[in-house]
Amino acid sequence: MRFLAVLLGLFGAGLAALNLWVQSRQVSDSYRIMQLQQEYATWFEIKRRVELEWGRLQAPDRLQTLAHGRFRLREAGESERWFLEER
Repeated sequence: MRFLAVLLGLFGAGLAALNLWVQSRQVSDSYRIMQLQQEYATWFEIKRRVELEWGRLQAPDRLQTLAHGRFRLREAGESERWFLEER
């Protein structure tokens, strides 16, 4: 009988230790999830800004102004245009 009581006591202590470990993992994982969410929000904002800047840099009006002003390019005439056929 005494052996059974000791065994049940050890089993209960083991369960209590397991419960404590699970709760501590839950807390640390919650902090990690919060940190990852913050990092995701930061990278998402950076990605959004890069896409906006990329769109601004590729704007047709800006490219045309740059071509005429900086590179002194002109529009091609009808005889200078080539068209490729799609197959």
